[in-house]
Amino acid sequence: MTAKEAIKLKCKDCNEKKEGNCKFPECSLFGLRNSVGGCNRPKAIKEYCLWCRHGLATSVCSSPECPIYKYLGLNIKDDEL
Repeated sequence: MTAKEAIKLKCKDCNEKKEGNCKFPECSLFGLRNSVGGCNRPKAIKEYCLWCRHGLATSVCSSPECPIYKYLGLNIKDDEL
């Protein structure tokens, strides 16, 4: 699964399994899913994870089942973006 596919799956999970119609424009993933210019996947993923962890370090994430879990690191390979 690519980072793009993982983000799509995370958004569907948050949005009650529906595609589109996101009600959370403040979410760091919103711009990626809605083609807003200037969005950066690694940065958006890190910001989302910090929000989810209530500001705690993402290195201690306790949700390995999350689709974007494996993309927490900033060293995402270009072919996964």
